Amino acid sequence: MEDFLFQRGLTLSAEKTTTTHIDKGFDFLGQTIRKYKSKLIIKPSGKSVNNILRRSKDLIRKNRANTQEEVIKVLSPQIRGWAYYHRGSCARKAYEKVDHQIFQSLWQWSKRRHPNKGTRWIKEKYFKRKENQNWCFATTTKKKNTIEWQELFRATSIPIQRHIKIRANSNPFDKEWSAYFAERQSSNYTTRNNYRLELECI
Repeated sequence: MEDFLFQRGLTLSAEKTTTTHIDKGFDFLGQTIRKYKSKLIIKPSGKSVNNILRRSKDLIRKNRANTQEEVIKVLSPQIRGWAYYHRGSCARKAYEKVDHQIFQSLWQWSKRRHPNKGTRWIKEKYFKRKENQNWCFATTTKKKNTIEWQELFRATSIPIQRHIKIRANSNPFDKEWSAYFAERQSSNYTTRNNYRLELECI
């Protein structure tokens, strides 16, 4: 590995490089890579989940006096960016945890704003029903004689998109494989290969 990287002007950092058993797993770029028996599982790391929750709680606390619309505007991009980053991994349980914890923080935010109001009144004011989803943190705003629906982005709204495994004998540095890697980068590559996902995914 070191010789391969050296030929391309790259080196491994001695401080950041460790050797660990795959059954114990390791964290890399916000994801935990670990093998359970014979199956390799990649999922958001605990540190990554805690980071998005901490950022979300900080934003909610800093916007104590702002409107619901402002809270949605500052919070949704954080959740959306984190969720899209992890959508290629086994992130469903992490998505559910993040949505649940943020809901709890927003419920406390709502009750703090109206200490003399009942639970039902707070629910009807800040949490709406949309199609088959209940308890959506959402509001409506009027702009230029039109009513706009503003809803907090949910991590669980992102579908998991499985990564299609690269062919074992392919080499990105070999010109013979240029067409193959160009095809993988096309936008409809995953769609065309949906029927092969179960076979090619780890």
